[in-house]
Amino acid sequence: MVAADNASAAPASIYVLHGKDDYLQRMHLQQVVRRVVGEDDQHMALTQFDGPEASLADVLDELRTLPLLAERRVVIVRQADPFIKTHRAALERYLAAPSPTGVLVLLCDSWPSNTRLARRVPQVGEAIECETPPRRRLASWLVDHTARHVGKKLQPATAQKLVDLIGDDSLGKLCSEIDKLATYVGDATHITDNDVENLVGHHRQEKVFGIIDAAERRDLSQALELWQQVLATDRDAPYRAIGGLAWALRRLIDQRGHQSRGAAKRLNPAQLMEHLARLAEADHTIKTGTGTVQSVVERFIVELCTR
Repeated sequence: MVAADNASAAPASIYVLHGKDDYLQRMHLQQVVRRVVGEDDQHMALTQFDGPEASLADVLDELRTLPLLAERRVVIVRQADPFIKTHRAALERYLAAPSPTGVLVLLCDSWPSNTRLARRVPQVGEAIECETPPRRRLASWLVDHTARHVGKKLQPATAQKLVDLIGDDSLGKLCSEIDKLATYVGDATHITDNDVENLVGHHRQEKVFGIIDAAERRDLSQALELWQQVLATDRDAPYRAIGGLAWALRRLIDQRGHQSRGAAKRLNPAQLMEHLARLAEADHTIKTGTGTVQSVVERFIVELCTR
């Protein structure tokens, strides 16, 4: 839990929000600002600088200027990597005697822990990591995020289902879906599998299952037609495609014993796992920029129909 979550403690003199996940940086920045200056009239107690052009003298002057109609002033330096690199020694000196009414917030990509500045920050403030969790930890991260920031309970299996449906490319999209689900369930304390299926897209799931079934029947035209329907009816389909297809294949593996769908009857677990491995390769192709989502998915469908 970051200090920004602890509203009862006094604000620190400095917060360093480091990492490349823009959503996490925005989320933690909002928490810090809310904690330091509250909800009202934030603009009266906020000053922002663009790191590459920021002047050290201007930043320090703002930190030492008494806030107007507020107890503290927040001074934010965005894209602060070059600012930190250029003024590291001066920042160390400032943190030896920081302003009692100024709170410095640095937003940066890199924050090496072996520098004197990094070792100094925990004595008067906090460094908060803003990196996207790896896929294997996304579900548990969502469970914790939902409990802490949304006030709802989410089971790990339900969180994993959401990751499979939405994909792991955007933490912001996942958290946006959690917010929608929280509104959808109203006063209920839990977000369930049924809630995810109903809100995230039951009809789209059926089409994704239909793609797999049609491909395994070697019905290429039907599989491609269903894929075009998914693209036409779901504006986020390009971001969800690989995750949705992988989720459908995993469901078929789980349903293998029930024989509830045609593809589950025809395929053995080894074949299903082979398809999942090919999807992982397709995902890598998309993320490295060597293929578009539409072309990669269509190629995967053609391979399913012809192998």
